Amino acid sequence: AKVREQSHLSFYDDSNLNMLAFTSVWMKAKRWELRAKRRRLEKQFTALAQDLADRMSHQNDFVRLNAVGLGGGINVVDLAQVTPQPLLQVLHEKLHEALDDRNRNIRFAAANSLCMLGVTASEGRHIDVFEQAFGPHGTDQQKWPASCCMAYCKVVSARSAAVLMEGLLQPSRRETARRFLSELAPTHPVVAELALAALHSASWQARKEAALLLPVLGRPSEEAIALLLDMLWSDWHAEVRQAAVVAVDKLGEGKAALLSILERLESDNYRQRVEAMKMVAGLGSIPKRFRPAVVAAFEDPYAQVRIEAARCVRQTACRHKKVVAGLVGRLQDDNPKVRAQAVRAIGAVGTADEALEKEMLGLVEFDLSQDVVKEAMAAVLSLKMVGPRIVDAIRERFERHESDALGEACRQTLAALNYNVDTLQQKETLEDGVRSLVRQLGTKESIVRRFYLEESVALDSNDLDLFK
Repeated sequence: AKVREQSHLSFYDDSNLNMLAFTSVWMKAKRWELRAKRRRLEKQFTALAQDLADRMSHQNDFVRLNAVGLGGGINVVDLAQVTPQPLLQVLHEKLHEALDDRNRNIRFAAANSLCMLGVTASEGRHIDVFEQAFGPHGTDQQKWPASCCMAYCKVVSARSAAVLMEGLLQPSRRETARRFLSELAPTHPVVAELALAALHSASWQARKEAALLLPVLGRPSEEAIALLLDMLWSDWHAEVRQAAVVAVDKLGEGKAALLSILERLESDNYRQRVEAMKMVAGLGSIPKRFRPAVVAAFEDPYAQVRIEAARCVRQTACRHKKVVAGLVGRLQDDNPKVRAQAVRAIGAVGTADEALEKEMLGLVEFDLSQDVVKEAMAAVLSLKMVGPRIVDAIRERFERHESDALGEACRQTLAALNYNVDTLQQKETLEDGVRSLVRQLGTKESIVRRFYLEESVALDSNDLDLFK
C-alpha cells in the first residue's frame, strides 16, 4: 500500500506485477542502504575513536585536553552507538586513566566525557572528580557543569544542589536547573530542604524562585505551605507575593488562601484590610462570599480602604446590584480621591439611568476637585449620558478653566461630542446631514414641487394616482 501511494509507481496499478514481491525487493534495498550507511559510520567512528585513544596518551596537555574532552565537533551519541564495543571499552579505560591526570582541567573534562557517554555513577569514578569542583580549588566555571553532570547521573550532594538552586536566579540556567531539581526531588530530600530554606532568603528573587519551584517538587511539608500562606501578605515584594499566590493555587490550597483573605478583610488592622482588598482585585472576580465584605468596605472609616474597594470593583468588573449601589454612595464621599476612584469605577460597571445622570451632573457642575470632574466627564462619555444639561455644564467648565488642564479635558470631551470648541456649535456629521436632507425632501409636497411644479410639468389624474 505504501508503494502504491508513490506517484512514480502509479503505472503499475493495472499491470500483472506482483506488488508484494516488488515491496519486498524495495524493502531489501532500503535495508542494504541503511547497512551500508552504518558500515560507513562504523568505519569513520572507528578511525576517530582510535585517533582519540592515541591522542589521550599524548605528552602535550592541550592535545590530551582536546581528546579527553571529545573535541572537534564529535557527535557523542553517534560515537557511543556506532563505535564497536571493544574500541569503546578502550575509550572508557583511557578516560578513567585521565581521571588521575596531573592537570585538573583534564580530569574534569574526562569526567564530563564519561557522563556524556552514559557511564553511570556505579560504573565509574567520575563523580569523585565532580565533587572536587566544589572544593577550595574548584572554579565557578566548573561548579555549574559539575552539578548538571551529577544531576544527569542521578547523584546530588548538598553543594551541587545549592549550585542548582543558584542557577534558578540566572535566566540562561533557570529551565535546566528547574528540570534537574524536579527530577531529583522525589529521591533526594535535600532539594526540598534547600527550597524551604530559600523561602527565608534575604534575596527576593531567591524567595520568588523557591515559591515557584515548590509545586514542581511535589507535595511540600506543612511548614512550607504555612510559610507560603504567610508570604501572601508579609513579603514586601509584589512579585514574591504573586509567586506565592501561584504556588498556593498549584498546590491545591486555594480554599485556605481564600479563607485567609476573608479573615484579613474583617481584620481590625486597616493595613491588612487594604492588602486583602488588593488580593481580591487580583483574583479577577469577587467571590460571592466576599461581596458583603466589599460592600462594608465602602463605609470603612479609612479612606485608603474605600479607595481600594472602588478600585477592586473596577478591576473585577463586578456589576452586582448591592456592590454598585455601595459604589454610587461613594460619589458624595468627603475624600476627593475616593470620589475620583468611585466615579472611575462607575464609568466601567455602571448603568445609565436618571438618578445616576443627576449625580454625574452635580459632580461636573459643582465638584471642587479637578480629578473628580475629569473622571466624571470620562464616565459620562463611556455611559453615553450626554444630555443637554450635562453638555451645558461641560461648556461652563470649559469657559472657566480654558487655560488649565481641566479646560483641556473639557475641550477633548466636547470634541468627542462633535462640538466645535471654538464656536461651541455642534458639528454636523454626514449622518446628521443625510437625515436633515431626508426630512426636507421626504414629504409629498417637496417631491411634487421638485419633480413637477419646478419643471412646469402639467399634472394629470394618472400622474397623481401613480404618485399616491
